[in-house]
Amino acid sequence: MKIVLDRDALAPALARAVPLVPRGSNVPAIGCVKLDIGPTGVVITVSNFDSWYIEVVDSEPRDTWAGLVEADRLQPFIKSLSSGSSVELTTDDKFLTIAGAGAKAKLLTLPVDEFPVHRIGSSAVPVTFDVDAGALLAALKFVEPTAADEKNPSYYLRGVYLDPEGQVVTTDGHRMSLGRLASSLPAFDGVILPLATVKLLTGSLLRGFTDDTVTVSITPSLMTLTAGAWTLVSKLVAGTFPSWKYVIAGRIGTPIVVERKALQVATARIIDICRGPRLAAAQLRLYGGELLVSGRTDGGNADIENRVAIVSAPQECRFSLAATYLADALEVIEAERVELYVTDKRQLAVWVCGAGEPEAGITLMQQRE
Repeated sequence: MKIVLDRDALAPALARAVPLVPRGSNVPAIGCVKLDIGPTGVVITVSNFDSWYIEVVDSEPRDTWAGLVEADRLQPFIKSLSSGSSVELTTDDKFLTIAGAGAKAKLLTLPVDEFPVHRIGSSAVPVTFDVDAGALLAALKFVEPTAADEKNPSYYLRGVYLDPEGQVVTTDGHRMSLGRLASSLPAFDGVILPLATVKLLTGSLLRGFTDDTVTVSITPSLMTLTAGAWTLVSKLVAGTFPSWKYVIAGRIGTPIVVERKALQVATARIIDICRGPRLAAAQLRLYGGELLVSGRTDGGNADIENRVAIVSAPQECRFSLAATYLADALEVIEAERVELYVTDKRQLAVWVCGAGEPEAGITLMQQRE
């Protein structure tokens, strides 16, 4: 069979799909792009066993063919072809031949029965709702840095918790972020979306779709997100997320208000000067109408002090935070000014948020000085 596609339709689709393909898998099919050609057009699918990305590249009906092609060979070759060119795909029993822009590649194909299948046809009735793509991207980007990674033994923290009240939450056990997705959502039990799925959404899928709507369907085991020509199906993390409402700090008391960029610069200096085997601590103290942001290495062979002008502040305050964690928080806050609330008498937690932001913010636990 021979078909012709637009390179500028196929290349971006592969660029969106390939980040989901795991590297170094001992299962050959997982390292492949599944190509389905038939009455619904040309569809590509990739999977990492836990998530499936599906995109319709071309909707013109064609004769039926399906095969698996190595992703790290297919995607770079298609990308290398000149923009605006046509791509000719020729199939046989063993190979897919790709020709375009004066180049040709012949790639071995594998049978599609080796590709993992998602159980999208669950007996459970899904809860379905629409969300703004821009709001979803902003909320996920805000909370993503504080999600636990694969090194964290608490597997149920390795993802983003979607609360039925329209909030998204992450924590790695040392800090916690809260973002707002929607003012309200249909009734469902809260679910945990895996971090790999979140990274695919924030890394490529939701960029360029900020004016569109994403349709979300949730069952007890799967979440499906659809926008335009693509669909992302993801298993959910099986586990119970911590009771975050009892843990997260908030806007309590009088905050320290400073210019975000000034505090970013001071924090970056501490990270550079006081680097060592442990996380460098940023010590913050109100003194003489300024915020002193200082740091020191464990061995005492280097120290640094920054003076940051305050917009407003309580009369007295002193606390210490992990400089890297503070830098991560300042990176995702977009407001020109930030507010820091020391939230209880024991001063164990600090709530960091954009000035005037009613809900979204990051809880940072204090370090011992």
